[in-house]
Amino acid sequence: MGKSYKKLLETTPNFKPIVYICAPYRGEKEKNVQCAVRYADYAYRHGAIPVTPHLLFPFMTDSKQKHRKDAMFMDIVLLGKCNELWVFGEKNYRRYACGNRGGRKT
Repeated sequence: MGKSYKKLLETTPNFKPIVYICAPYRGEKEKNVQCAVRYADYAYRHGAIPVTPHLLFPFMTDSKQKHRKDAMFMDIVLLGKCNELWVFGEKNYRRYACGNRGGRKT
């Protein structure tokens, strides 16, 4: 995490980072969407503004190539607007500051 970003978090009580929630989707979609809701709630409870693509585009399906391609494009655009990337999975959780070279963990 860059020094200026860290200082902003420490010194600005009204600052809330925009956090992209990255989590599994394929496979057990219903279960994974429920997990995404929990991950977004976790981010919210920890002072972040969650951006959770699983919950933003329910009308799109992976089975349609155009939907998948467009969703990936929109996800990349959204990720570019976020301060951090939080990666969730079955056994792990990782947090990355966006814009860091090499994707350094925070």
